[in-house]
Amino acid sequence: MEIEIAVRKYEVPYRFSARDAAETAKLPDHVRASDMKGRINLTDVPLVTIDGEDARDFDDAVYCEPYKSGRGKNAVAAGG
Repeated sequence: MEIEIAVRKYEVPYRFSARDAAETAKLPDHVRASDMKGRINLTDVPLVTIDGEDARDFDDAVYCEPYKSGRGKNAVAAGG
C-alpha cells in the first residue's frame, strides 16, 4: 500500500511504453555465451535467498558448506 501511495504522490511512472515493450521482446529467453564474458558462472552453486517474502528484487543470498578441519586430503567435515 505504501508503494502505491508513493507512486501516486510523486507521480512515478509505472507503466512501460510500447517502445519499451518492443525492446524487451527482443531479449533472449536464455543466457548467451556472449552474456557470460567477464562473469563467473555461479548457476551450479546452491544459493539460498534471505530476502523477505515481500521483497521486490531477491538479490540477497547466502551459501553454506560443511566446515572442514585440516587441509587437503586430511580435511574432514566437522563432527565426522
